Amino acid sequence: MSLICAIESVGEVEIYGEVFPPFSGIPDNVTVDDFNRWTAGILRGAWKVIATAAEMSLETLYAMAVTRARVELACAKADRKQVLTQLDRGRRLRLLPGSHDLEMIGRYESHIERGIYRALHELQRLQAARAGHISDPLVMDVNISGRDLD
Repeated sequence: MSLICAIESVGEVEIYGEVFPPFSGIPDNVTVDDFNRWTAGILRGAWKVIATAAEMSLETLYAMAVTRARVELACAKADRKQVLTQLDRGRRLRLLPGSHDLEMIGRYESHIERGIYRALHELQRLQAARAGHISDPLVMDVNISGRDLD
């Protein structure tokens, strides 16, 4: 049915009109939409009827339909490419948080890292004390941040 509709559209005829001649091979009590026993011969016969109604040769009508189908395919491919590009951009935008969020994450990571190093140094001191090594009586962990502390 899609092939019939494509040829009908190119020929600019209305196959559902009352004055349109019937297609050979399709019973009169069955509509074209309900017919489900299409063969290549019945399809070619329908195309000939449409070409006659459009007052064109079948070859011209067929060539126009093929050209239109190629143009529609090229447009569909271009639209697909554009949609995929937009989807890719959207994914990239959602991939990384904004600059404010990145700054907050960096602060949290720095805070966690300083805490981990303090705990590691305390663990090293405790392990050294258990092993009998004398550690300095005064141990100081110093954290320096790049922000002004005014």
